[in-house]
Amino acid sequence: MVDIEAEKKEIERTIGEITAAENRKDVETILELVTDDAVFQKPSTPQIQGREAWREDYEKVFATLASSSIRTLHIEVSSSGDMAWDYGHYISTYKTREGTVTTTGKYLATWRKIDDKWKTAAVSISGDSPAT
Repeated sequence: MVDIEAEKKEIERTIGEITAAENRKDVETILELVTDDAVFQKPSTPQIQGREAWREDYEKVFATLASSSIRTLHIEVSSSGDMAWDYGHYISTYKTREGTVTTTGKYLATWRKIDDKWKTAAVSISGDSPAT
């Protein structure tokens, strides 16, 4: 029997690990927490798919990222305990030549459990507000 609550807590811990890695600008840790074929969909950009594409995207983002935070609102784990999804909000702050820019939005992520570890399989984000 799968302990759904324990799996939810493990996903929450992994989301915290991703956020901490983003704030450290630690792309290697992030890449360890995504599947080989992971998909990332961001507004007004081509789909990002696979670890190397994620690496390239994060390296560009990290050039200006000042801070990142994720607030998970809900996590749902399959009864088999090998798939899950969650949604929530994010806030990202960037330092640019023009000054500080903060973006807010929402996300929807899917997870797969591989070798007893939760990994991001897909993420889609959409902005709530224009850059400020």
